[in-house]
Amino acid sequence: MNVEQVIGLEGGQNATWFRVLAEEGRGMTKYFPAVKDGVELGFSEFDSLDDYLAHKVERERMTIRLTVAGNAVAAEDAIMRVLGCQALAASPTTVDVYPEQSAVEPSTAAATLGRRGGQSTSSAKAEAARRNGQRGGRPRSNSR
Repeated sequence: MNVEQVIGLEGGQNATWFRVLAEEGRGMTKYFPAVKDGVELGFSEFDSLDDYLAHKVERERMTIRLTVAGNAVAAEDAIMRVLGCQALAASPTTVDVYPEQSAVEPSTAAATLGRRGGQSTSSAKAEAARRNGQRGGRPRSNSR
């Protein structure tokens, strides 16, 4: 992957300002995803912490480390957009780029988490809904 296209990349204002300064190095790094049926899954896709931890494995991936000035988190987002692959602010002055992992649109990830959260109903929530229903349901707004 040619990271030269992000060297010198600058953006943001005030607290979000950043500039990508240089490539610091390349190599294989270890990471520990949770894998179920051959697919890497996020924490929210498991029923419990124990289930998530039971599926953790050790893997390696190609990593390119970039040195940044300013806000590394803002730089991470810009680098992902330009290169089209995953990136992570690993420290206040570095961003790790993972060229073999394509970028996930943040809005897609947020929508998935929101959908999952909206589908979950605890027994306490269900009981509260029943009690509210017996009292006539959701209160009406007095603004009319």
